[in-house]
Amino acid sequence: MSKLPKGTKYIVLDAGGGTMDVTVHEAGRDNTLREVKAASGGDWGGIIVDKEFENLLTRMVGQYVFEQFKLKEKEDWLDMQREIESKKRKPNMDSAGKLGMRFPVSLNDLYNKHSQNDISTSLASSPYAGLIELKRDKMKISNKVFVDLFEISVTK
Repeated sequence: MSKLPKGTKYIVLDAGGGTMDVTVHEAGRDNTLREVKAASGGDWGGIIVDKEFENLLTRMVGQYVFEQFKLKEKEDWLDMQREIESKKRKPNMDSAGKLGMRFPVSLNDLYNKHSQNDISTSLASSPYAGLIELKRDKMKISNKVFVDLFEISVTK
């Protein structure tokens, strides 16, 4: 605060899990701070991105398989949620512009059981062909698909 000249106004964006809040502050004399605009915002936080990731998985494996996965494979679902949380904070793209993450074998097995098809084969003939790849327990998501997960939150 001591480095800010008196009268300097700045915006604070608090992007939390559930909400994003915006506040405007102004630097005053003697290192004081005045709130120019009270915090306001909305439900635009990280949980919207989480929901979009769930929607992506649902489009990949279908509603029934995804619901069964969350119900029967809770530990794998929690691991996947933790991993997407980590990727949201620090995405690590490879040289091809793809984000790698673990894809639970249990979800792949559920898909295979209920669709009588291999998920990799299904993805190859879907709108995600070339954008999402599965190999064993690894999923690679293109930068475009990953960035799209943030679109609703950023737009709002």
